[in-house]
Amino acid sequence: MTIIGGREHSISTQFLTDERARGFVVSDVSETRYSGFLPDDQESHGMALRFIARGSRVLDIGCGTAEFARSLRDQLECDVVGIEPHEGRAALARSHGLTVVGGYLTSQVVASQMPVDVVLFLDVLEHVPDPVELLSLAAVGLKAGGLIIVSVPNVAHWTVRLKLLAGRFEYRPTGIMDATHLRWFTQKTIADVIRVAGLRIQYQEVSRGHWLPVYGNRLPWRHLPHGPRRKVIDWLCRYKPGLFGCQHFLVAVKD
Repeated sequence: MTIIGGREHSISTQFLTDERARGFVVSDVSETRYSGFLPDDQESHGMALRFIARGSRVLDIGCGTAEFARSLRDQLECDVVGIEPHEGRAALARSHGLTVVGGYLTSQVVASQMPVDVVLFLDVLEHVPDPVELLSLAAVGLKAGGLIIVSVPNVAHWTVRLKLLAGRFEYRPTGIMDATHLRWFTQKTIADVIRVAGLRIQYQEVSRGHWLPVYGNRLPWRHLPHGPRRKVIDWLCRYKPGLFGCQHFLVAVKD
């Protein structure tokens, strides 16, 4: 049990494992499918870099194989601790010399690894049954003025809406419709979850999703050169973020 706000909470924030994608007509859910670091300042990794000060102590929840954590250590001299429930991904992260706690964020982890300057939930909250509980627990271990940085897929993206109009809700091995997602967020619902967790939003934006396959293999996008295509996507995301944003990106502090 964990004490949050004077009340006892059971830690039920368990990640949906890759193996539980069975039955959703998904043939290949690779354990390393999200490996990599995308420094593009219009995508979630690049956005997060703008808010992390050099030398910060960072807790990276669901760090995966830890490419982003490595970039924080190597580029910004951050002291990074990863939390990763998947044994294979955790082992790969440790092979790069990173400190990785196997399992989930618990009160014991908070006591042993915190306080920290930054807690990262980059594409994590959609995988847990109780995002509010997890955010509340993370907030306990924040230093004064510390940040919680969140990114989640936008279920109201235009590609999902078009498929729903056609009566299709199809899971995929990766992306917005990843078959291991438990929760689905719009611009409003992720903001509501963060506020219910007792946090105050300082910054909210959407990632552009230039990497989405639809922009490379569908008309009219595939006929646009790379530069103009980026500009069009960027304009659409600024004009209608809830429709064209790929992920919702938020920075929050304790209220």
